[in-house]
Amino acid sequence: WFTHYPSGTNSTLWNLWKSEFQMNVIYEDNHILVIEKPINVPMQEDESKDLDVIRFTKEYLRVKYNKP
Repeated sequence: WFTHYPSGTNSTLWNLWKSEFQMNVIYEDNHILVIEKPINVPMQEDESKDLDVIRFTKEYLRVKYNKP
């Protein structure tokens, strides 16, 4: 499962992502976030409206760093 996700959040979207995604953050600093993308997860939103990596990473950073 996702190896180090932010804790202590009540975000419904974040809780859904934690349960649906098996993301592995390999490296993170102020300029880069390296993840291991699961199979069959789109990189960006498409017509299916499935959860995608771009929305996941935005939400991950928003929750982890307590951004609005």
